[in-house]
Amino acid sequence: MGAEVDSSDAYGWTPLSFAAKTGAIGLIEMFLDINANIDRQDQTGNTALLIASARGHVNAVKILLNRQASLKPDENGLNCLDVAIENQQEDVIMAIIKNAR
Repeated sequence: MGAEVDSSDAYGWTPLSFAAKTGAIGLIEMFLDINANIDRQDQTGNTALLIASARGHVNAVKILLNRQASLKPDENGLNCLDVAIENQQEDVIMAIIKNAR
């Protein structure tokens, strides 16, 4: 049998985390469709939404927000908007702001 959808590596990264890191929206949707934990945090409190926001993957961010990803902060108290601003991800910033309306 295959690996569990929420299995993680030594740092707490899941398949969804890696898909968010690369902006692989097809994989993100597939993992969510098979009930991956959208708000699972790694060892430093990063969620898929935080990872995608930091990397500038606007389509991944939109999917995660549309699927009701939590806006919970990482261990430093930074949320998805904070990390998008910190990493100068203008398209992500606008997507997060539009989603909040």
